[in-house]
Amino acid sequence: QYTRAPMPRGGPRGIPRGGKGRGGRRGAREQPKPSDDGPAGPEAVLWEAEAQLERGERKLRDKEPAKARAMLTQAVEMLEHAGLVNTPRGCLLFAAATGSLLQIDADEVRLAGWAQRGASLPAAPAPSGPEARISALERCGEALEAGFAAASGAGDLAAAEASHYCDTRAQVCALLSEEREAEAERLRASAAHGGAADAAAAEAAAKAAVDASGRALELWERSGSLLLGSPPETEGSLPDDWEEAAWEPEPDVDLLASLASACLRHGRLLLEAAARAAARGKAAPAAAARAAGEAAVGRSLSLHEEVCARSDSTRGDALDSVLRDWAQALWDAASLALAHGHASALAGSAKELLARAASKAADSIRLSAVPLPSSCCLAGDILAAAAELERDLESGGGGGGGESAAALYAKAATDGYERGLRVSARDLRCGIGATDAWLSAA
Repeated sequence: QYTRAPMPRGGPRGIPRGGKGRGGRRGAREQPKPSDDGPAGPEAVLWEAEAQLERGERKLRDKEPAKARAMLTQAVEMLEHAGLVNTPRGCLLFAAATGSLLQIDADEVRLAGWAQRGASLPAAPAPSGPEARISALERCGEALEAGFAAASGAGDLAAAEASHYCDTRAQVCALLSEEREAEAERLRASAAHGGAADAAAAEAAAKAAVDASGRALELWERSGSLLLGSPPETEGSLPDDWEEAAWEPEPDVDLLASLASACLRHGRLLLEAAARAAARGKAAPAAAARAAGEAAVGRSLSLHEEVCARSDSTRGDALDSVLRDWAQALWDAASLALAHGHASALAGSAKELLARAASKAADSIRLSAVPLPSSCCLAGDILAAAAELERDLESGGGGGGGESAAALYAKAATDGYERGLRVSARDLRCGIGATDAWLSAA
């Protein structure tokens, strides 16, 4: 594999509830604050749960996970005890709190892994088990389905609000797919020690991961279609003839980016399923999965290109981040081409994809006033991967001393890692990458 790190899965992340900020611009409408007089009704509980959720998210941003977990858990319990989890507004708050709790859990899993590697490190809190995380996500999905049905049945659900429901449900499906994939990997490791039942369970979990990923794609597609059909949001009053004005709907850049990442991940899962089917001698299912996987990867790259074309810095779009994501997607596609294709046929394709990835990573750095070390490290990693592929192609074809590979290693050091070190001299990844690149070029 010509990568220095596995393809990122996107990790658990907080799910926007549609209240405030960038993630909530397509969210639920503003709700009137309930009166302080009288008993606490459903609206008062919803307001208090949202306030508790905001406090928990603030503690999470302040790097106080223990306090954040307590507040977020309290918000979830308030919604559950009041029977508001399946309501239109309550399901969004429930999903947002659960997503933040999963984010805390992912951080604790990482800390627990580090604690196992060093006896001198403080003991990390025990994270939730995989079954608990899967159960929480399934509960979120059920709540969002019920809340969306209730909001749709009321007859006053705007297209933009429906789009936000679909977007949130898609995020839950994507997270569930990640958990199912991790479950399949654990079961395969157990099956390697002679567990026949674990092998069958691993295949079932892998299929569930593919199904959840496909469902996420469908929901993001639906979210985008709904948003295209909604009128633009404007401040103040609209002119009387606004319907006659020339208005051309434009796809949402954030949704396109989510769809592009989901397509790439879905394609990877399908290609892995095709490889497993081929190993079992199932030629027809393997061919079908392989064709669908390659189509999904190709569509992902096209969507990343569209995201870049539609991004506008005057509207707050970060072009350097868009280009960095595009570069990462091209690198991942090159890795898939080499891992799941016939090397002789796809080596040229991988080489072209890596060249395009290096170009986009360089463009991302140029558009940054002060480039992030992570962006510089990505550029160095892509160039180093291209150098590894070039070295193998030259050695396999009877080439000479590998001058092209050496030049690429040197470029990875100077244009990538060392550029990041000029921004942050203590960045560990850039320092290790630069050392490794110069040693490989020597």
